[in-house]
Amino acid sequence: SRSPSPPPVYDAHGNRKNTRANRWKERYTEERLVCLERIAELCPSMKPTLAGVTKRKRSRKIPIPVDEHPTYNFIGLIIGPRGKTQKDMEAKTGCKIAIRGKGSVKEGAKGRLTKNGTAQLAEGEDEPLHVVITGDDPAAIDAAAEMVTQMLVVIDDEKNVHKQNQLRELALLNGTLKEEEWCHLCGEKGHRNFECPKKFALNNRSVLKVKCAICGDTSHPTRDCSLRGKAGLGVETLGGEQSE
Repeated sequence: SRSPSPPPVYDAHGNRKNTRANRWKERYTEERLVCLERIAELCPSMKPTLAGVTKRKRSRKIPIPVDEHPTYNFIGLIIGPRGKTQKDMEAKTGCKIAIRGKGSVKEGAKGRLTKNGTAQLAEGEDEPLHVVITGDDPAAIDAAAEMVTQMLVVIDDEKNVHKQNQLRELALLNGTLKEEEWCHLCGEKGHRNFECPKKFALNNRSVLKVKCAICGDTSHPTRDCSLRGKAGLGVETLGGEQSE
């Protein structure tokens, strides 16, 4: 018995794209190209003849599990602050990485326009949300797919080091990163609580309470308070408490 046909997919003009004839054509065209690539590997003398085949563009689709985790920001993790994460992955692998499918374009955006000014869906926009990786080298596509797959694993924000690094990069790009801030977890200068490298090793019971005894602020210990000299305090302080 014949396997059931997939749900119909139509283009912007209402023509069905996944008819049985089209599916068979795509399937056997791909198999033919794979066979030609294998021939080129076994017979080096055939490579000049099959140069156009061996350099063809390859693509891979990786589904994004938005149905299972609708509130998780997969798109933000893949794109990164101002597209930096996406560009870094493309530079490392040499592949083109794009997000396609329903939800990849913000609601209200015009999207692609035809010559007569009417809106037209881009290719794959009517499919479930997914990542498309395009490149020439199969090994590079595998490397890019591995990077993307790691970002699709749901991790709590407190333990998601990748997201914490993105937040730091965003603050650096926006000019709001303050390197002189004190961490309330370990008491060291130069990072904030969510960036603390020791936060996983520290329990809530071991959290260091940093508080200035002069101004009462929790952003610095007493010894670094700017009001210390004005208040006439010359004694050494430690941990936010004055020592007699």
